[in-house]
Amino acid sequence: MKAVGADGCRAGWLAVEAGGGAAIFPRLAELLCAFPLAMIIVDTPIGLPGGWTERRETDAAARAMLSSRNRAGWRGVGSRVFPAPPRPALALWRAGADHGTVNRASEGPRLSVQSFNILDKIDDADRTATPEIQDRLCEGHPEIAFALAAGETLAPKKRPEGRAARRELLSRLGYDPSSLGLTLGPRTGRWGEDDLLDACILAHVARRRIAGDAIRLPEEPGRDARDLRMEIWA
Repeated sequence: MKAVGADGCRAGWLAVEAGGGAAIFPRLAELLCAFPLAMIIVDTPIGLPGGWTERRETDAAARAMLSSRNRAGWRGVGSRVFPAPPRPALALWRAGADHGTVNRASEGPRLSVQSFNILDKIDDADRTATPEIQDRLCEGHPEIAFALAAGETLAPKKRPEGRAARRELLSRLGYDPSSLGLTLGPRTGRWGEDDLLDACILAHVARRRIAGDAIRLPEEPGRDARDLRMEIWA
């Protein structure tokens, strides 16, 4: 069974196959068709809270894990896992609402800019995922995966030492982002280095999931209105 990690990028989904190559797919459905029998871990929420004030247990569990492994005392590690937007916010976005309109309609916490900016990826995953396919299309989170593989929460990825630590870790795991990047074509307007590094570590999680070594946050996930499990694998 092939193991694939995928991260959202400007051109769609940047996918890395463990032991293989890298490619970009405009839509998640096209990625699934390209790897019909693969275990695929994607960096996007699958399963959404139903109301404005509801929060997913999996996001809280992920933040707690990052904090518990933060041996270097990096500030703001909890913010690396922002809450998944609720279904009412996604519905407004689908109707054409902008960020301000969504927040004015909110009956709970405001939607962050980061969350709003990935609603297109969340929408794509929500239209593609089904309870049945979740056995091979799973949600992951790169920061959790890096922390688990390294044994500690890494420096922020925007800092030089954070990026270097991620590259070194991926090299030990058998991934060469520089070589993989050469097959993806120009970055400008299409993909970034962070997208590639995140896809690589998620391919590692997919391998762990196939081997039965991956962990699930939480151990007993809840389900959303579409019966999708709200869980993060690492």
